[in-house]
Amino acid sequence: MIDAPGYALADCEAAARTHRGPGWLSRLRREATDAFARLGFPGRAEEGWRFLDASAVALVGFRPAPARGSREAPAGIPDFGGPRLVFSDGRLVPGLSTPPPADSGLRVDSLRDVLARSPGAVESVLGRIADVSAKPFAALNAALFSDGALVRAGKGASPIVPVHLAFVSRAGASPRATHPRVLVVADEGSRCLVVETHHVLGEGSVLENAVTELAIGRSARVSHVRISRAPASAFLAACVQAIVGPDGRYESWSLPAAAAFSREDAEARLAAPAASCELRCLLVGTGEERLDAHATIDHATPGGRSRQDYKAVLGGRARAGFDGRIVVRPGADRTDALQSSRGIILSEGAIFQARPRLEIRADDVRCAHGASIGRLDENALFYLTSRGIGASGARRLLLEAFAGSAASGLAEGSVREAFEAAARERLDAALSEGGPS
Repeated sequence: MIDAPGYALADCEAAARTHRGPGWLSRLRREATDAFARLGFPGRAEEGWRFLDASAVALVGFRPAPARGSREAPAGIPDFGGPRLVFSDGRLVPGLSTPPPADSGLRVDSLRDVLARSPGAVESVLGRIADVSAKPFAALNAALFSDGALVRAGKGASPIVPVHLAFVSRAGASPRATHPRVLVVADEGSRCLVVETHHVLGEGSVLENAVTELAIGRSARVSHVRISRAPASAFLAACVQAIVGPDGRYESWSLPAAAAFSREDAEARLAAPAASCELRCLLVGTGEERLDAHATIDHATPGGRSRQDYKAVLGGRARAGFDGRIVVRPGADRTDALQSSRGIILSEGAIFQARPRLEIRADDVRCAHGASIGRLDENALFYLTSRGIGASGARRLLLEAFAGSAASGLAEGSVREAFEAAARERLDAALSEGGPS
């Protein structure tokens, strides 16, 4: 463990002193500050951090970004035709944001505004799902977040357009940190698609430390997409935690950015019978970039179904790690769980490490996992080139086929197109560092 740096603790204390919210939020911030002081930043020797060293984050000296960043929308923020909230350096930009239609059954608001006007609306869920007691970056976010997004789908709501949450973090003259926060609540029988896009701009040192909590009610379904873009100099941490109610469903598609430090934790607790979850993630790295993805699905009750599908494509001297857990608790009979992790290495210096785990404490279950790491299939390459496809085109075709399932099941056309376009861009970069074509 690396002790929590004094500057970060001072920022947490200052945030607690200046906070003007309800008492329960003050207690949450205090608990988070105490947890971060106890946990510090994890080192490689700690369980769950063997693939990525967080000590570099502690050494940089990140301070909170100024409360008022740029009000201009950067190029590259997609428009999905539905409600949108845009945040600049941690604060909502109203002029760039679009509310949902009045009859959609959706509530899409700034968390800062909700906490000022009606804090009781989120008291039972905000900070109750993401675990600050064991996750230092989640604790740091809870202590320091200044704004964020609330998405609530009312009972039976089924909007036909996605909710887009765009977070922009900009480099400054000195290292700066932003702490985006998202809370998604899906009431009974509702449906919604939530898209997060994260944009880190500039070549200076930026830490984006994001937390998303999802509460999915009875027979509700939440589809959740995360696409991150950042320069290689960025430091990125993301914690996504969901709790799924009876017959509820959580689906996730993630395309994390590779950077100097990039860590994503995704966890889902299937807390009631017949709940289900699918997590898909594509890791693409080049140069000296680092990525670390952790996924946990906790089957706490009978009849649950889950899928984990994680893939990596690495060129240059990039490194990526995947640590996946499926937990089946006593009494969680009739669980159906599958886990898959596969990596393709394009160059001699790239490394992919996988740690798949099944922890099964019930008897009547169907659980399996598989992991593979290798290079592009030489026989397939020969087949394609022998039919007139150039070597570079053949490699691209095979990579796109390998990575294609990362968007499997993502039905909304414009969102799928954005996800696939970002994936192709990264695959091309990886191919350029993948040795001779």
